[in-house]
Amino acid sequence: MAQPAVDSFADQAKTWWAGYLADSKLISLPGGRKLNLYCQGKGSPVVVLESGLGAGAFTWRFVQATLAHTTKVCAYDRAGYWKSPPADDARDASVEADDLAALLKAARLPTPYVIVAHSMGGHIARLYADRHLRDVAGMVLVDPSVEYQDKRLPEIIPTAPPMLAADMARRKACASDPRPAEVAGKCLDPAPPADLPKESAEWFVQAQAPSYSAATLKEYQAMSAASSDALVAEKKSLGSRPLILLNAGKKMVLLPGQTEPQTDALTAFWLQQHREMLPISDHAELRMVEDSGHSIPREKPQAVIVAVNDMVAMVRGKR
Repeated sequence: MAQPAVDSFADQAKTWWAGYLADSKLISLPGGRKLNLYCQGKGSPVVVLESGLGAGAFTWRFVQATLAHTTKVCAYDRAGYWKSPPADDARDASVEADDLAALLKAARLPTPYVIVAHSMGGHIARLYADRHLRDVAGMVLVDPSVEYQDKRLPEIIPTAPPMLAADMARRKACASDPRPAEVAGKCLDPAPPADLPKESAEWFVQAQAPSYSAATLKEYQAMSAASSDALVAEKKSLGSRPLILLNAGKKMVLLPGQTEPQTDALTAFWLQQHREMLPISDHAELRMVEDSGHSIPREKPQAVIVAVNDMVAMVRGKR
């Protein structure tokens, strides 16, 4: 389909932040909790944007406004992230898929949806589809996480375990309330984006309180445990519902000191895992996003825009 004109991504981000900060809304869920939702545009199918580990709705600031020229597009902050209050329960993909279902129902967004998910958000999106297949029209997975990826990493990079253990220790310390003084300066992750309005920088930092670190810690711990277990146990086919999977084209570097053979092996593993994910749909397509690392929505937002608009066109063509 013809793609709408794209404003400069810097301008899009500036406009997105203004809209998100002023117009996003806390949606009440059963039980009294609330999640922050930001929608733009009109039309169907509604596109639902799911971010990765440690990233809120702002993941999609370079793409949401352009997609809103085509249809209604909604991004949200998971519990404990930025404008969404924290939750006391588990934060694995199974619980968060249920949160997503409750949010979409409470917001009265019409089904079926096109679900777009980045990184760890792919776990949540796939579980949501497994449980609510009738409510899914199609899916776009943007360099999605794969089952048990951290457990398999030492097979490729033998030096990974101590580095992963050190990162886990930092995450646990950052989740302590109060935080130990020695880690206070190590818990800002991510830093305020350069395109964030300066007057909101302090808010962005304060939002990364121990409750935020606790949410990301629970998600991280669950990725290769409860979240992966649920994906394996509940795996279903999308059937005729289309799937587009975007794979980062750059070589994959995760750890300092990684050798060239390890980098090649890790890159090949990631691509192979994505290829093995494709059979969940009878109409699946793998697209390589050249010159992009894992953060495709930021590095190559146009690739996401094209994929989602193509998906919306396919869904509309089936009606």
